[in-house]
Amino acid sequence: MKIRRIFAGLAAAAIAATMTVTASAKDLYAGDVPDNIGGMGFFMSRQSDPWQWNASDWVGLAEDGTITLEYSINEILADKTASGQGTLGEMGLMICNLPEEGYPYNMKVLEATFTPKGGDPIELKSVLDIKGGYKDYEADCRIRIRPDDTIKDGLIVTKATPEVAGMDQPGNFKGGVLKIKVSFKDAPEAPAQPAYEKAPEESGDGAKDDTVPAAGVAAGGSAAIILLAGTALVCTKRRK
Repeated sequence: MKIRRIFAGLAAAAIAATMTVTASAKDLYAGDVPDNIGGMGFFMSRQSDPWQWNASDWVGLAEDGTITLEYSINEILADKTASGQGTLGEMGLMICNLPEEGYPYNMKVLEATFTPKGGDPIELKSVLDIKGGYKDYEADCRIRIRPDDTIKDGLIVTKATPEVAGMDQPGNFKGGVLKIKVSFKDAPEAPAQPAYEKAPEESGDGAKDDTVPAAGVAAGGSAAIILLAGTALVCTKRRK
């Protein structure tokens, strides 16, 4: 009987230890932190199809556990024809080299603004409401900011960002400064990654149900090559 109790106690301890490891895996600072974690701002622009991938300089993970991006999007990048017809496909922050086994990560957004050229800062509340660092459907952890939903295989894989509504119309995007600051320290426990929602079926109100992502996300052809090349470049950089 005593032997059985000892083994039962050991089994319970092993289970408890396993549960502890599983829970702490979401905390980037629970173990050794890789020195190549960081990110880049990105922006999708086009003169004509396909969309082109533009990226900022590499931003490393700071000692205080934050990544701070301040990405200036030039007006000419937003409108390669220089015809005043700039449109927003998508912009945001890609965070690379987070260990795969840790998703979702405890992460909070401390700042999120976009200041249009000649305008006042727009607080991106929908970005501030992000509750964790989730694995993107393409790669890495990405904060995507776009005027309309991204729909793939009948599912909404990226929801529209209401604060930039209308910027996908020709001439409505003139460039500006995107600032995002995220923290991986002292962040609340990240909820499970939200499930993708079924997209509304195409109807007279213009709703989309595409098997190819909406404008602003590279999907197939040369656009995908540009995006994947950018991803590979990001993930090989290291924090200085």
